[in-house]
Amino acid sequence: MHDDFTAKGPLVSVMMPTYNGADYLRKAIDSILHQTYTSWELIIVDDGSTDETPTILQAYCRQHTRIKAYRIAHGGRGKARNKCLEEASGKYIVVCDSDDISLPNRFKAQVDFLETHSDIGVVSTQILHFDEQDIPKRLYSYPETPERIKARFDKGKMGVAHSASMFRRELIDKVGAYSEECLRAQDLEFFLRVNEVSRFASLPDDLLLYRNSPSNTTYRFWVRLCKYGRYAVYCRGRFRKQLAPERFANWEKSFRCLWQVYLVDNLRYIKFFLKFMLGMVR
Repeated sequence: MHDDFTAKGPLVSVMMPTYNGADYLRKAIDSILHQTYTSWELIIVDDGSTDETPTILQAYCRQHTRIKAYRIAHGGRGKARNKCLEEASGKYIVVCDSDDISLPNRFKAQVDFLETHSDIGVVSTQILHFDEQDIPKRLYSYPETPERIKARFDKGKMGVAHSASMFRRELIDKVGAYSEECLRAQDLEFFLRVNEVSRFASLPDDLLLYRNSPSNTTYRFWVRLCKYGRYAVYCRGRFRKQLAPERFANWEKSFRCLWQVYLVDNLRYIKFFLKFMLGMVR
């Protein structure tokens, strides 16, 4: 596939942070190369990987001029995403994690939507969950209309699939970049801020394969994710007041955090675990 840019450069900048993702990185990159829409650049930031990631990236960069790779000291996905944003030049930013697979028509569908819906700042798609053994399947259908999506964000819940999102670069100027303090649920924290200034939409089509991780079902992961999810909502409140949020290390010790996570969220985990064991997860 030849390089294809607009007169002013690529319209789309693909943001791909990675950390020790050598096992799946090639498939993720290849899914970008196979997009039917071709006015893009791929910005990959290696967050201090210790596996074969640097070697893989060097090979792709030599072969494809639209792929640019950077390496930083390990600092978390937020720091890596922000480095991607610093290097990006496109009008639109695409979220692409290094273990997911974008289906060929994803970029075209999202660009076409944003180009014809000037009131929408972020457009996502439906996603199919998969691992190496199972056939991809939809476990959850995200709302599609701006009103229903906003209602979920207003409740502090994720309204769209961040991993399948494309958003206008100008939003970064309005709300800032990703939180490097929020090591988990940073997608929720970022989109809660975006929800204060812009509208979302989600396409009905399944345009991303989202790779499941076995570690995501452990109790320890659940507690950590819940803490950061609560922290994201707290940060949204501070953003509304134009105040800087407290550091997470201090905030997670607060009484409010502890009783919400270890009482309310524990009950949610038990409910989820029972459904999972009974094969009722949709």
